[in-house]
Amino acid sequence: TSASVVTHVGFTKVVNETWISEAALWCDWMHVGRMEACSDCELLQIDAQELGKCLSGNLLLYTIAAEYGKQYLKRIVEAKPPHSGYPTDLRVPNVNYADLVGSMASELRVLISIAAINRMARNVFISPFMKRRLRGEVLEGKSFIVANPDGSLLRTVSIVVLRCERSDGRVFAQIGKWSGVSMQTSCELPALKQQWAETPETAMERMLETKLLIFSKRLTHREKTEQTSERPSPDSGIMTRYKRAMFVATLTDEGIPLSAPFAALCGVGKESNRERFSHRRTASNLGVGVGKISSGVSVFARMASRDFSVTSPTKAAA
Repeated sequence: TSASVVTHVGFTKVVNETWISEAALWCDWMHVGRMEACSDCELLQIDAQELGKCLSGNLLLYTIAAEYGKQYLKRIVEAKPPHSGYPTDLRVPNVNYADLVGSMASELRVLISIAAINRMARNVFISPFMKRRLRGEVLEGKSFIVANPDGSLLRTVSIVVLRCERSDGRVFAQIGKWSGVSMQTSCELPALKQQWAETPETAMERMLETKLLIFSKRLTHREKTEQTSERPSPDSGIMTRYKRAMFVATLTDEGIPLSAPFAALCGVGKESNRERFSHRRTASNLGVGVGKISSGVSVFARMASRDFSVTSPTKAAA
């Protein structure tokens, strides 16, 4: 261990089904510790050279393994302070299967995702319609899917979110969607799914050129933050990892009226338990959001105050 960067001795109890020195499969690895058995156990030893020979018989598997090893090695090299700790025999920072797949070329992500959908565990029920939808989403580059060791699926979606603030502290938010018959209320920030080969900045430009064109020349960007959360998708029920890049911007030129249709909230009070929305042709001031009233299109309404609770963009991410 004299050649390693480990500065102190620590003890770690290894649990069942743990990789020991997986890094040795993908690079010339120097062990930085010693392993002792505390009870009877079984070990599976993999020879790196023999593994390469076995994979070479299948070009597709060899290509996937080579790309996996490339991304794994990249994380070994990048693992150092101040951003993370150094790699050890038991752990390489920022390495997990889903993240490695997400860093691969788009063609390989599609192959891995389709294989995961086709070979999911039998106890995981997904309707044929939802399977087709998931495949279409993967092919369009909106998400990728990997299979967990127990056969369940993990779906990963990258989302770009805009938090548009006005000088008085109010925040622009979506309050619902018009289905053509009724309004489905859902308070959330404007968002869209980031596509493959898109950076968060490029996806934000696409949002401003499509969903929020009216704001495209009137925003001053201030900062960007990134968050990751996991929860079941409300549509498919599949556990989904949402990687959110949130852009915070300030609305400028507030004295200029917006010429756009909008939804106005009316008839809400103690004596009314029903929310009714009316459609007007133009907005008279920037205190009003925008949104075309048509089937499947998001409807935006008045700026919410700063202390208004805004939920995560589940509609945009589902």
